Amino acid sequence: MAKKTQHHKKNYSSQAPTESLRVLKLLNQLQFDLVEGQFDRALEISEMLINYLPKTSPHLPEVLLNRGTAMMALEEYERAYETLSQAARLAPKDGFLVLMYARSCMYAMQSGEALVALEQAIKADESLLQNKAVKDTTKLIRRGAEDSLRRRGKGFTLEQLIAQEKLEYAGLRLMDEQKWEEAEAVFRQVIAISDCLPQPHNNLASCLIIQKRFVEAEKELVTSLKMEPRNPVAVHNMPLVRDAIKTGKIPELGGGYHPLKTKLPKSFNP
Repeated sequence: MAKKTQHHKKNYSSQAPTESLRVLKLLNQLQFDLVEGQFDRALEISEMLINYLPKTSPHLPEVLLNRGTAMMALEEYERAYETLSQAARLAPKDGFLVLMYARSCMYAMQSGEALVALEQAIKADESLLQNKAVKDTTKLIRRGAEDSLRRRGKGFTLEQLIAQEKLEYAGLRLMDEQKWEEAEAVFRQVIAISDCLPQPHNNLASCLIIQKRFVEAEKELVTSLKMEPRNPVAVHNMPLVRDAIKTGKIPELGGGYHPLKTKLPKSFNP
């Protein structure tokens, strides 16, 4: 049975009479499905509403919030991040909505962007901090950004962190689209900004392997292992790459780690 989720509920029964009865029913059904843990159904209804509502509808940010919440519950972090990003642009002064956007940033491994969104949410609604779960999430987001900056060294700015993390996200999207040469170029940019983490080298190696550039891929995995000797992606893929150098055949890579498809600790869920 799907897990129910906490949600701030609105009552649409007293909305302006110009709003169609069908829309009001769908809005209430969407919130009911979220509370009851019917997340797939919530996605269906939210899509119907997005296609029906005008771009200027005051209901659109709430619909996007509900949709993003359902996506996070289903561990579709990439889609949740993009959906809630759109919602936050439409309603930047809605503290709860922007907080959910900040959470989605963390799920998408955008620690710098998460910190900026968090501060925006608290500025919009300081009462959010009265909730213990929100306090815990706030600590986690701040610690995540602080750790990311510390790993990159003294003088590395929050703006640089945001730019680097957005580049890595773009590279992962290109990998999903199998645009290997473009993804390769992006990961090289990520490494050039600050070379302190093994994952960009692992990602770059994967791009090179698909292009049959096995010797170059091996060098990237060697670098990754020097940074973190036990990181599972490099440990798993290194013998495959060395075998590919001998055979000339592209191996079936495994042991992969995709940040946007990896579940965060339960402590992150308010």
